[in-house]
Amino acid sequence: FLVVLTGLIGRYIYSHIPRKMGGYIKSLRQISKEYETLSQELMELGAPYDRIIEMIDTAQYVGVIRGKEGFRLLPRLVRVDFRHLRVLLRVRRFLKKAYLTEPETYEKVWRVVRQMARDAYWIAIIKAVQNLMAKWRVLHRYVAWLLVFLFFSHMVLVYLFLGREVFIAVLRNSLPFLFK
Repeated sequence: FLVVLTGLIGRYIYSHIPRKMGGYIKSLRQISKEYETLSQELMELGAPYDRIIEMIDTAQYVGVIRGKEGFRLLPRLVRVDFRHLRVLLRVRRFLKKAYLTEPETYEKVWRVVRQMARDAYWIAIIKAVQNLMAKWRVLHRYVAWLLVFLFFSHMVLVYLFLGREVFIAVLRNSLPFLFK
């Protein structure tokens, strides 16, 4: 249960690290460059640029995680996720009102703004999440090795106190691939 729980937490943290199509981690520079490109595209589409940038500002995410490090960041990360969802919903409602009569333009602007909001989110949290992921890896590795040690200690104690026959029966139940 402990390994599963820490694995789920690790997967949640891991999902907050931006990746390229090939699975490689994006750098802060790459995300910032992508954000600038999307900004240019948004201006070319004639969208209300200043209002949109105000709505997806990175400061709102940084304010939530400021001062928190390590595992104390985890609950704040959940809050940032919910804040990001609220930002997306608010921006989407704003764009639907602004482009009520132009559905094709709305779709183009929404695609750009959604990616910009995601990039703003990643720019705000990337360093903190990478730090948290590094600490999680250390903890998860120690928990896994502790459980391996406990498993083998348990097997030795079964052998010493219950005998060879019980030991073989426990091994067959625990590690059936050894007895095929």
